[in-house]
Amino acid sequence: VYQEGAQGLFLRTQTGRQTDRDVIMGRGKIEIKKIDDVTSRQVTFSKRKAGIFKKAHELSVLCDAEVAVLIFSNTGRLYDFASSRCMEQTIERYEKCTKAINCPTSDPIVENKSPIQEGIEILRQKLRALQRLQRNMMGEELALLKVGELHDLEHNIECAILKVRARQNQIQLEKIANLRFKEQLLIGENEQLQKMLLEEAQRSLGLRPTSLIQTDIITSPTIIMNPYEGFF
Repeated sequence: VYQEGAQGLFLRTQTGRQTDRDVIMGRGKIEIKKIDDVTSRQVTFSKRKAGIFKKAHELSVLCDAEVAVLIFSNTGRLYDFASSRCMEQTIERYEKCTKAINCPTSDPIVENKSPIQEGIEILRQKLRALQRLQRNMMGEELALLKVGELHDLEHNIECAILKVRARQNQIQLEKIANLRFKEQLLIGENEQLQKMLLEEAQRSLGLRPTSLIQTDIITSPTIIMNPYEGFF
């Protein structure tokens, strides 16, 4: 039996109950599956994302609850909402709660942490921050950063590149200076070898070495003759 209702015409069963499967015209349940049309998928994503953020805001205001929502689109873009205005603070709180549940302490009665435990927790937070910075320097997890953080990351990378290039130039200059020093040593050794070969060649020909001839000329005594000797 067909009857007209608020949702249009529907088919009433023999028991008199109206089911969603019986809807013929009007608004019924949407089948949950991937939307093939790209435009329709993007429109649906935008509408439902706005609805989720609206519901999260209403929940945080009405119930005084801390709410955080993270959404990644199919293109990898991040959309987030945090009632505390600081997503990192909510994430740290979540990590502490999950860690306390998964790894309970041996003495759950003690709520206050000792100074050693607080120091360890601070070091762990610093380690996580350094690991996150390292991943960002490698170009990973950039979707989680804001515009200001991206500018700071770019500045740090540029400074690191300048330091690396300066170190490379310094190493090249040191190599050049070392090669020039070795060149001077080789030139001196080459001159010594040439001198030794020349002296060896002169000995084989029965000639006195040039160095000895020059020494005799320099060290031989000079005899001065007196022209009037023998007349007196």
